[in-house]
Amino acid sequence: MNNFDLKGKLNGLQYLIPDTGILSYLSKKEKVKLSSGITVMTFERKDILYKQNMLADHLVYVIKGLIKVFNSVGRLPGRVADLLRYFSEDVFKKTEFTVSLSRQEMAELIGTTKESFIRILNEFKNDKIIDLDGKNIKIISTDLIKVLSEIG
Repeated sequence: MNNFDLKGKLNGLQYLIPDTGILSYLSKKEKVKLSSGITVMTFERKDILYKQNMLADHLVYVIKGLIKVFNSVGRLPGRVADLLRYFSEDVFKKTEFTVSLSRQEMAELIGTTKESFIRILNEFKNDKIIDLDGKNIKIISTDLIKVLSEIG
């Protein structure tokens, strides 16, 4: 990875900001202000731009090339437990509730496939952590849901 800080080295840095997409709504003054903090970086193949759960403090604009997005598949039972805990504690405020979302929509909320989501729900049901009846969900073991949620 190579860094080239262009601050103060070129005139008209605002011209590095394209007039396409959401950036087309910026005024010239806004582009000048935004361009004052531009750093041009060149990445090599397999360089990591961001890691999952890393806070971003800047914007990345890809001028040329491709970026591979990778979402780690770990701690899935934890994400399902997080969702069930959220529904129970924050949305419905009880351990037995009816969800109006489809399995697909719930899977998308936690960043997984419908099939993986259903598999984990069935594992929770077989382990007597929850009870399922269509869209009706009853959390049998709130302690275990909490532990799974916390440890991932």
